[in-house]
Amino acid sequence: MCRLLFAPLPDVLVDDSEIRRAGPSYTVDTLEALHAQRPAARLMLLIGQDQAVGLPQWHRADELASLAIIWVAVRPDATGQVAPLDPELRARFSLHTLPMAAQAVSSTDIRERIARSQSTQALLTEPVARYIADHHLYPTP
Repeated sequence: MCRLLFAPLPDVLVDDSEIRRAGPSYTVDTLEALHAQRPAARLMLLIGQDQAVGLPQWHRADELASLAIIWVAVRPDATGQVAPLDPELRARFSLHTLPMAAQAVSSTDIRERIARSQSTQALLTEPVARYIADHHLYPTP
């Protein structure tokens, strides 16, 4: 699905090494492998704010910021406000906030909408929506 989503952007490389790796797959391992393949590249890791909160529990968490620039996509809370990132967390991992409007939708929300047969037309590109339908992903429980 990532390849379908990013196909129009020729400078974006979608790497599937995490799903091909035997055993547990950790972000730090993927970043190390990418760095070994392209030592001069500036790697960027984009995560949601929900994932940023849990960064201290990630495998070898303190090595992440030395391997990639970490960008956090922020989302509004239940009141519609964007909660600021914890300053200690921001400093520990050198986090950057993605300069974009916060999105009130998540991948969990999209999967739930699909399972309930609700429209995702405004949330997914046509090739990704077709792939999900063709492969019968996220069926009603």
